[in-house]
Amino acid sequence: MPPRISAGEWVTVSGTWVNSREHGQQFKASFLRASAPTTAEGIEKYLGSE
Repeated sequence: MPPRISAGEWVTVSGTWVNSREHGQQFKASFLRASAPTTAEGIEKYLGSE
C-alpha cells in the first residue's frame, strides 16, 4: 500500500523523472518521508483532513 500524505504534512522525497508512453513525464520516488506539521496552520490543515 502506498504511503498516505495528509494536508499540512511536510514531505521529503528523492527519485528520478521518467517518461511514460501512456502518462507522459512522471516522478518515480525511491524514498519518501512524511513529517508531522509544526506550524499552527499546518496542524489545522492536518487535523481538518482526517
